[in-house]
Amino acid sequence: MNIKIKGEVFILWRAVYIWIRNWSGIVPFFAFPKEIRKVIYTTNTIESVNRQIRKIIKNKGVFPDDGSVRFFV
Repeated sequence: MNIKIKGEVFILWRAVYIWIRNWSGIVPFFAFPKEIRKVIYTTNTIESVNRQIRKIIKNKGVFPDDGSVRFFV
């Protein structure tokens, strides 16, 4: 087995280990109906975008008005 395959196997087993370690917190999530899970996925995506926007704004510093923030983002 070459090094690349060993690394990929390690990554997969690490992911499995994380799921097993957190199983009691993961299982209740699957008890929600499909529609609710979809909303949760969407919420996570929105939070990710908001986090990226905050990072951009923080790095930029000061904006003269709200319009310049919208233009920058």
